[in-house]
Amino acid sequence: MYFLSEYDKLSLKVLDRKKKEMEIMNKQEQKKFLLRNIVYIVLLLYLTFHLFCYFRFASSVITFPYDIDSAEGQLLNEAFLLSRNENIYRNISSYPFTVANYPPIFPLVTSLFVQLFGLSLLPGRFLSVISTFFIGFFVFKIVQRCTKDNTISLIAGLFFFLSNWVIRWSVLLRVDMFGILLCLIGIYLFLKYENHPRKIFFSAIFFILALYTKQSLLAAPLSLCLYLLLTNRKRLCFKMAAVLASAGIGIFLVLNFITHGQFRLHTVSYTISQFSIENLLFYLKLFFKGHWPIIILAASYFLIRTLKKRSTLTEIYFVLAFLVALTVGKAGASINYLIEFWMVSCILLGLVIKTAQNISGSRLLKNGMATLILVTCLVQFFLSAYIYRPESPNKQDRLISSKVYSYFAASKGDILSEYPTFLLFSGKEVLFQPFSLTQLSKRGIWNQRPIVEDIQKKRFSLILLSYGRTRWTDEMLEAIKENYILVQRLEMYRIWGRKPPALLFIPKEPEKMS
Repeated sequence: MYFLSEYDKLSLKVLDRKKKEMEIMNKQEQKKFLLRNIVYIVLLLYLTFHLFCYFRFASSVITFPYDIDSAEGQLLNEAFLLSRNENIYRNISSYPFTVANYPPIFPLVTSLFVQLFGLSLLPGRFLSVISTFFIGFFVFKIVQRCTKDNTISLIAGLFFFLSNWVIRWSVLLRVDMFGILLCLIGIYLFLKYENHPRKIFFSAIFFILALYTKQSLLAAPLSLCLYLLLTNRKRLCFKMAAVLASAGIGIFLVLNFITHGQFRLHTVSYTISQFSIENLLFYLKLFFKGHWPIIILAASYFLIRTLKKRSTLTEIYFVLAFLVALTVGKAGASINYLIEFWMVSCILLGLVIKTAQNISGSRLLKNGMATLILVTCLVQFFLSAYIYRPESPNKQDRLISSKVYSYFAASKGDILSEYPTFLLFSGKEVLFQPFSLTQLSKRGIWNQRPIVEDIQKKRFSLILLSYGRTRWTDEMLEAIKENYILVQRLEMYRIWGRKPPALLFIPKEPEKMS
């Protein structure tokens, strides 16, 4: 018969106690894992529902046939001209008085749609929506590459669509979403091929394309060069900078030569406008009001990483995207200047969640971090649900726009309009771009006398304006007042929630001699 010694019995008791402790710990871990998964599932369900709502809203807007934002019509006009092999960077000393503010990539792509489908805003708007979807996708891919966690990456990617500013802007025929997508693809390719020095230069292709989509998209390539410099890869940094500079300058010189110097004037000289601290503070306040929970979380993460001297490419990108966003203070800037910064904030959100999940320390610290992130997400959900929610165009909006189009189509002669698509769809030429030319007139670069004299001569059969003194000079408005009569006020659809009336003018009848 086998008898256990006192030592063996004691050992068995210790083992039994440890086994019970392990079982309790396993049960606690299982509960934590289950709770975390439930939280993730709830977050993903809400974010997926929000994405569905976004696509439903987008489908209602991209099928709206007329201008929502006046720049849409200008870009469509540029695409139309390019489809006919005409130059969009033209001398503004004679008609048409229009400025092509952006480099040619986006109008070129849109011109292909014009050739295939004819004059329509829908394909260009659809390109913006698809670009927005792929921005979310590449946010997911970048966070996935950094965290190796699909769930967290999916949350970060879907969070991008939670911004009502993204929702409003991404449905327009504008250059921004397409350009930001090109930047993000460049960042992703660098992260993917970071350990393959030759392959990382693929990212430079997308950075150049982004710069020639919108010239202010500098944050991504600058972040990459600065990151290489800070990680002691100076030779690679100089090579990347040399590739970007040589390609960028080379393309610039070619385009400037082809257009006889007009490319530089349109995309550099004519885009410089007055900077206002009031505008800057207005848009920053507006942006912070709708996004502050995620911005504070991302900024805190950046500061902690910087203090620990562990900044990565994404954190550097976060800072430079914010610095570029500060140019929102210039005249004519809008919410689009802050979309890239929001996108990088969503990437940092994913990194924050992963860091909190792996944090070492007391249970109180871990639970506190998890609770903080959850509350932050919930507050952001609330803000997205109730602040700056855009409205879809309704039947009344479509009827009013169709009515304006019928006026343009029936009118003989030239027309001035803040809404260029009415001109394009009615077969008339876009002769004047009010905002850009008014800015140039105020700076003394462009002589407004020809347009003022033509208004005084009643050359134009119709004039449609909306924003008054922000888009037209005092002399132009005075000439309209003296020589034209207001015949109708029209509430045009505006995605920004405020609907200033569009004013339709016709020439006054000549006074009869008594």
